[in-house]
This record gives sequence, C-alpha cells and structure tokens, in this order.
Amino acid sequence: MSSNEEEGSILPTWVITITTAGLGTTVASFARNPETFIYAIFVDGVLGAWGWLLDNVFGRLYWVIELALVDGVAVPLSRAANMAGSSLYGALISIQTWAEGEMMSLGIAAPFALAISWLIIATIVAIISQLLWGFIETYLPVDSVTGALRSLWSAIAGGDNA
Repeated sequence: MSSNEEEGSILPTWVITITTAGLGTTVASFARNPETFIYAIFVDGVLGAWGWLLDNVFGRLYWVIELALVDGVAVPLSRAANMAGSSLYGALISIQTWAEGEMMSLGIAAPFALAISWLIIATIVAIISQLLWGFIETYLPVDSVTGALRSLWSAIAGGDNA
C-alpha cells in the first residue's frame, strides 16, 4: 500500500509537499480532499449570499421602516404631545400663581381659599385628563394595552381583579 492510499489523497505526498511550499495551503487542501474543498466553497458561497441578503436587503428594509415609523410618526406625535402638555402645564401654573397671589390678601381666610382653589385646579386637571383619555380611547386601539395591563395586574395580584 502506498502512502497516497494511507492519507486518502489523490496526489502523491511529494506533490503535496511541493505544492504546499510553493502555492500555499489552498492547493494542498484541494489536493488532500477535493470533495470537501468544493463542498466548503459551495457552503461558504451560500452562507455568504445569505449574509449579504440579510444585511443589504432585509437590513435596509428594516432601516427604512424604522426611519419612517420613528421619524415620520413617533417624533411628530411626541413633539405635539410635549407642546400640548407644556402649554397645559403653563396654563395651570399661571392659574395657580394668580390664585395664590389673590388669596394672600384675604388674611386669615387665605389657607381655606387656597385649599378651595387647589381643589378647583385638581378638578380641572381631572376633567382634562378624562377628556383626553376619552379621545385616546375613541381613536386608538387601547383595549389591547389596557387588557394586557389587566392581565398583568391579575397575574401579580394572584386573582381576577380586572
């Protein structure tokens, strides 16, 4: 039995040695086992093509969708909510400042008048919050969010507390 048959290669050992010295490990790898070498090239090609497809096609598509949803929808909605909230907060602070300033001239009755003015402001905030929630509940699918929160609360509380 020759040394070729022992190693399982097609070429004699001296050819592999010369090839390895002159051209590198690629030719030697092919010479030792051509089927595995070609199979590895095929698998590397398929995996490389799949990686390119995921990165350049699906990755870019995801980026475009994310950009459209975040910059096109979420950011304007967030800015609008911030502007509306800060305007409402500013109006309530102005009412509170005016009420406190006017109430201080009442003397001994000022703390009672101040408490009543705070209750009126709290009522206004509650009414605005209820109107806002009614608007949101009418035009957005919040049942799925509130249903999930009820389920979570039920799981935490250990019973049906919905």
